[in-house]
Amino acid sequence: MSKVKNYYWDEAEKYIDQLITKIKNDELTVESAVAEAQKTDHAFQLCGIHSMDDLSECLYNEVS
Repeated sequence: MSKVKNYYWDEAEKYIDQLITKIKNDELTVESAVAEAQKTDHAFQLCGIHSMDDLSECLYNEVS
C-alpha cells in the first residue's frame, strides 16, 4: 500500500510543480491553473491540499 500511496503523492506533486512552472512562464494564470486542476483526478490531499482554495493559495505563495 505504501508504494501506491507514494506513487500518487509523487504524481500530485509533479503536477503541482508543472502548474507552478507554467504560471512562472506566463502560460497560465493561477485561476486558469486551478480550473485545469479541477479537471484532473490527482490526489492533492496527499500533499496537504484539501480544496481548490488550498491549491490556489499554494500556487499564489509559490509564484510570488
